[in-house]
Amino acid sequence: MALFKDEISNRNAENQMISYLKGNEIASYDYFNANFNRKNAEAIWDKIRKDGFDTAVSMWLIDINEEKIHTPAEIDFYPEY
Repeated sequence: MALFKDEISNRNAENQMISYLKGNEIASYDYFNANFNRKNAEAIWDKIRKDGFDTAVSMWLIDINEEKIHTPAEIDFYPEY
């Protein structure tokens, strides 16, 4: 289960994780119905335990580091025609 700012990021992260696992995995958007409160951690764990899962992966964004790279303009020493 990915808990990012928007649903598209959640799905992208979960799909990427599923591609790494290559086993018996299921994305949370397929597992939880639309009315399920994904912000209630206790309800999530209760459902996972009740359904017999032995492992769950959860991830959320905790920080963003942006690196700005300055590339100076190219300087030509030849006249342009």
